[in-house]
Order: sequence, then structure tokens, then C-alpha cells
Amino acid sequence: IKLLLHSSKKTYSIAFSRYINEMSVVENSSEIFTEGDQHTSQHNESSSLATTDTSSHSSLGASISTCDDVSFTPRSISIRSDDTTLTDNTCKQPTKPKQKRSLSLFSSSSTQGQLILHERPKGTPERSQKEQKKRLREYEKMVEGSRKRDLERIVSVREKQGHREQEQEELQKFWFEQVLPHWSDKIIHSKRVQEAWWKGLPPKVRAEVWKLCVSNELNVTEDLYGIFLDHAKKKLQIHDSVFSQKVESETDVPLHLLQTLKGRENTLESIRFDIARTFPTLAIFDDGGPFYEPLHNLLGAYTCFRPDIGYVQGMSYLAAVLTLNLDEYDAFVCLANLLNKPILQTFYRVDDRRMNLFFSGFDKLLASFFPKIAEKLTQIGMTSNFYMLDWVFTLFSKPFDIEVVCRLWDVFFRDGEIFIYRTALGILRMLQDEIFSLNEFVDVAQLFSKMTGKYNDHEHLFENISKINVTKKQVDQAMDSAEKEIGRTSFNAF
Repeated sequence: IKLLLHSSKKTYSIAFSRYINEMSVVENSSEIFTEGDQHTSQHNESSSLATTDTSSHSSLGASISTCDDVSFTPRSISIRSDDTTLTDNTCKQPTKPKQKRSLSLFSSSSTQGQLILHERPKGTPERSQKEQKKRLREYEKMVEGSRKRDLERIVSVREKQGHREQEQEELQKFWFEQVLPHWSDKIIHSKRVQEAWWKGLPPKVRAEVWKLCVSNELNVTEDLYGIFLDHAKKKLQIHDSVFSQKVESETDVPLHLLQTLKGRENTLESIRFDIARTFPTLAIFDDGGPFYEPLHNLLGAYTCFRPDIGYVQGMSYLAAVLTLNLDEYDAFVCLANLLNKPILQTFYRVDDRRMNLFFSGFDKLLASFFPKIAEKLTQIGMTSNFYMLDWVFTLFSKPFDIEVVCRLWDVFFRDGEIFIYRTALGILRMLQDEIFSLNEFVDVAQLFSKMTGKYNDHEHLFENISKINVTKKQVDQAMDSAEKEIGRTSFNAF
């Protein structure tokens, strides 16, 4: 193997790597040309590792050469080994092969304890017995300290968990004993209840509170739900029976069957595809999963209950959150009444004029609260319709994990649709550092589509939402201003 060392008025030291066992002869190395008459300091192992070229070191292997020490002066090289001394740029295999050893202090298991107890490299003085005992004491002290820290960490986690469980039990008792039996506007608007509500509802309380907040203005009964559910199942059977065979055109389908498939009830088939894409990381809505059938029933029944709306993509997220927290019938009642609210109805009926008014109004709110963020988003061409569409359609269910979503919905049911504006502004406040660091439309769009890391933590999110004090008056003013630009239309957001 030829080694070519090139230098300009300086001399570089190198480290040879041990040849693999199969090599029995080392070829003559080429003559090394250097300039200048400077004397070279004696080569040592640690400095050679720091100056060796990475590519040549990796190609020759990680082990060390049979020639233990290398030093060279201009135009000549002298190689010293334990058995022989060679000159004239030649390194020959010694008569007795040496055992491989590593120069590095880092072994395959590079723990701190192994570094402390690691034997010194061959050729260096052995540690004294006093030093060995000192090293051993340091190692034992380190291990003991590590165990102590681990124990403290475990105790801390258990204490926090126990504190959370105790807090949840106290909150649950408070809601069941002092709030729910005396439910009234006076009770729910009291300072204590509002503070407890902001922290998130206990899981066992959530279902009762959500039902009371949404109410049942549409008077949906359980019998009515059963009727629309049966209707949805029959529609799907007709669809499957018609399209299970190859149909080249609508003229091949019997007229009475074709008429039953007209309208937005046709969107029933889309439900099957969307359910599997709803909270995909949970995998509980997959076909055969525990919540697949209840979610399918809920969406199918609603599609037949409101054929003027039908099934719209994003509706599966709303239904999924309700299905996870309520019984099937109660979830249907909440979904039907929730989608009857002004903003959600605007979006699910795909009312373009009112949707544009909403987006324009939010842009004005954003410019009022965070002008620098608004300016940055405008520079990269990101208007609110690109990110608010998903956020509103799913009530922030798509970008966040289910735990965060449930707490957001708790406060949404408390405050009403104004919390949509507050949450959206809070998210943008939370993401402002990331937004200013990005310059591409695609990167910002990806940031808005899925929250990860600290941005998916409900405490961090609610800390930012708490800084947003948007009022109904401010929203109305923003909508009025947007209305003047777009044109007169009636849009009552509350």
C-alpha cells in the first residue's frame, strides 16, 4: 500500500493502521517528498489520531499497524517496532506477529465506568496500586450517584402522577357534587367553575358536561336516530349491490335504484375511506377496530339526517372525538346540533361567500393582534384560508393529538365559537419563532398541518391561548370591515 504524504513548508505526522491478518507482506512505501529543513517532533499516538485524514484512516481499518511508532524527517522515514528498526522508507513485517490492540480509550461500550477502569495502552507505565484503587473508588462513586439520580427521578415521576390522580379525583368530586346537580348559568359562570373548566374536564365528567353545553335544540330522539341509521344501511346495501357488478354507464342501472342514489346521500361511500384516515396513529378506527362500526353508524345516520349537507371530508374527525367520549346516540345528538352552529354550518354547507368573509375577518384579527406574523405570512403567500380550513372543519382535531383535542373542546363548549378565533391566534403565537425561521410556503403549510414536539403539549398550547383576549366586539368589527371589502352579506357568527 503506497502512502503519499504531501506538505508545504510543514511536516505532518501520520498514524499507520494495522494491516488485516490476511496480509503477510507490506509493500515498499513510496518515497516521501517534503520541503524545508525543519525538525519533526517525535510522533505520539494521540496526536496522530487527531491529524490523520479521515478517508485514509477508514480505508486502512480501525486497528493499528504492526509498526508501533512512526517518525519522519524530510525525505526519509524511520519506523521503530519492538522487534526491529527499519529505515529507507521501508516497513517490513516483524518476525513475531503482534496482538491487535486499540489506541483509543473508547472501547465498543463507551460508558464512563469503562473509561475510568480502562487499561493503559501498551508501552505506557502501568498504574500504581494506589491509582488503581482511586480509579475504582471513582467508578463506584459514579455508579452510586447514577443509581441515586435514577431513584430520585422515579420517585419524582410517581409523586407527580399521584398528585395528578389526586387532583383529578378532587375535580371529579367537585363536578359531580357541586356543579352538575345545580347546573345553571350562575354556577357555570362562577370563578371557581371557570378556572376548573380551563384546566380540562375529568374524563368521567366530560360526557355529561358536553351534552349539557351542546343541548338538543333539534330534538333528535333515539328512535329518530334508529330510523336514519337503518336508512343509511339500506342505502349502502343498494350501492354495493349496484356497483358490485361492472356498470359501464348509468343507463345500465335500473331507474328506481339510480334515483335512490341521487343527492348528497351518495357520499355514504366516502365514509369508508375516510374513517381509516381518522386519527391514524390510534388505529382504533380501522376496519375491524373497536370504534369502526360506531363511527361508521354515526356518520351514515347523519348523512341521511341532513342530505342537504351529506358527508363532508373532515366530519369524521368531529364524529370520532364524540364517539370516544359519548355513547353512540348521545354522540349523534351532539354532532347534529354542533354542525347546526353558524360557523360550522357555513363550512360544512360549503358556503363560499361566508367562508371568504370568515377568512378575511380572521386575517384582519391577526393583523391587529400580531402584525409581524401577518406580514411574514403575507410575504410567503400564506393566507388564512390555507390553514384555517382544516382547523375549522375538524375543530383543531387533525393537527393535535386526542388528549390536546379533548381539552380544546372542553373550553370550546364553555366559550362557544369565539374560542375558534382565540385558539387559532394562540397557535400562531405559539409557532411564531418557527414561522419567522421559515421562508418557504410548503414548510409553513407543513408546520400548520401537524403539531409535533412541544407544540403538541396542551400546557404549552394553553399558556399561549391564555395570552389572547379576543372579544366578541373585536370579532364583529373585523367581520364588518371584511364585509365592506367583500360586499354586503348577513353573517352572524354567534
